[in-house]
Amino acid sequence: AVGMRERGELNNNDNEGELVESREEENADPQQQQLVEGDYNSSNHLKPTSTAAAVTNSTNTTSKPKSTTTTNTSTLTITILTGPHESQTYKLQPKHTQPCLIGRSKGKKFLRNGISLSKDQEVSTTHGKFSIEQQEQVDNDSSSNSGGVQNKFYYTDVGSTNGSTVGEARLEPNVRIEIEEGMDLRVGNSALKIEFG
Repeated sequence: AVGMRERGELNNNDNEGELVESREEENADPQQQQLVEGDYNSSNHLKPTSTAAAVTNSTNTTSKPKSTTTTNTSTLTITILTGPHESQTYKLQPKHTQPCLIGRSKGKKFLRNGISLSKDQEVSTTHGKFSIEQQEQVDNDSSSNSGGVQNKFYYTDVGSTNGSTVGEARLEPNVRIEIEEGMDLRVGNSALKIEFG
C-alpha cells in the first residue's frame, strides 16, 4: 500500500514490556494499530518462551492463528534470502545429540551437516546451532489414531559477536528459542527463511 510504513517500538510500562508493531497510513487514525503480543524485555531481546505471536486488530476481533511450531518431519529447510550466500538452500537434519551448526567456519561439521556462511564477515566462526526435540502427541479423541511423536526445532545463538535477530528482536546468547514455520532469522549480513521439511 502506498504511504504505509512499519515500525516497532517498546512499551516500557514495566521491565518486561511489549513490542508494539503498527502499520500507519499518513494521517490515519492512531486507534487503528496491530498489536503483536510477546515476551520482550526492555533491551529488545526476544525471550525464549515466545517466538509465536497472536495478532489482533482493534477494528477486527478475529485473531490470526499461532504459527506451527511442531511437525512430524525431522528436516529444516533454510533458504538464504540476502547476503553473500543469497539464494542458497540447505536441508538440515539435527539429531537429539548432534545439533546442526551455522557459522563462518569451513569445518566438516558446518559443511556436512550445517551451514557455512564463509563469505559473510559479520557471522562468527560458530554463530549458532539448530537442535531438535521429540514430543509425544497426546490425542484425547479415542476414535482417531492420530497420536505419535512430533518434533520441535530450536535455534540458539551461541554467544556470537554480532548476535542473531528474529524480526527486530535480538536473541539472548546461549538461550534457545522455538522455531516457527516460515520464521525469518538474521545472522550477520544474511537473512534466512526457516521452513519445516
